[in-house]
Amino acid sequence: MIGKIFKKLTIFFILIAVSVIAQNAPLSGDENQDKAPIRFDITVPQDSLTIGDDIIIHIKADYPSNIKVTPPSGQIPDEVFVLKSGPEVKSKTRKGRKYDDYTYVLTAFTTGVLEIPSFEFFWYDSLGNQNVVSAPTKSIYIKSVLPADTSGLDIKDIIGPKALPKRRWPYILIGVLITVIIIVVYLLHKRKMKTIEMPKVPIEPPYDIAIRELTILKEKDLPGKGKIKLYYIELSDIIRRYIDGRFNIDAVEATTYELKKVLRHPELPKEKISDALSFLTRADMVKFAKFIPSPHLVRGDYELVKKFIVETKPVEKEVEVVK
Repeated sequence: MIGKIFKKLTIFFILIAVSVIAQNAPLSGDENQDKAPIRFDITVPQDSLTIGDDIIIHIKADYPSNIKVTPPSGQIPDEVFVLKSGPEVKSKTRKGRKYDDYTYVLTAFTTGVLEIPSFEFFWYDSLGNQNVVSAPTKSIYIKSVLPADTSGLDIKDIIGPKALPKRRWPYILIGVLITVIIIVVYLLHKRKMKTIEMPKVPIEPPYDIAIRELTILKEKDLPGKGKIKLYYIELSDIIRRYIDGRFNIDAVEATTYELKKVLRHPELPKEKISDALSFLTRADMVKFAKFIPSPHLVRGDYELVKKFIVETKPVEKEVEVVK
């Protein structure tokens, strides 16, 4: 009798312990997301659109001003929608909170009720720790340009090829005459071009092109608009085109790994090779591994590329005039 009572008490206490452990278990990923200090509100001007139309999405974020929020850019993890542009960001701060309005333009080429993809935002607390939170989704209806019932449409059969007239020699003669005229005009034009000396258009040096492109890139202020990935794509393209034109090394089409094997030139010091490869490796991390550099590193990479171009500029040789 005592043994049965002891057994029942043991089972009772085990159930209580399991219940307590379950209540104190860590929250799931969705619950952690609910505890993020960011409130989202997603709006779409129209709930029903035609296939191929622009889908304008407004995502409003409300969060404390002591944290930093980075929106997604460049691509979306969805095969149904295509990102045409965005994000366009409008921000304002009031009473210790920040209010951001992100505008994206999507399009879809599939009909039916579709769910707008969940955009992932990165946010950083006061200690610099990175977290991820997803904006809510919204359903929209995409309709076809065709009517729902196509049974009443008058779809005509394909018209077969028309037969050529039996007398073909006039068409053949006309074709031969036109061909002869084209050949004569071409030969006369070619002879005339030989007598005219075409002025040589001076080729712009790779250094001038690179400096101009750097100036244009800086004026775009892509990092300030949250377009870090696009900024590193353009910055890496500038240094690759400069290496291609300055040292005659195919750096535009080569990967960074391939470039490590061929980036050699008598006028290119080893430290400059190391600087260029270090930057290109970091740029690949931003483009393909979702690495987010700090603002200090972003400015430093711009100066690194500019210094590489300036310090490898060809030295103009002075021509001695013999009197």
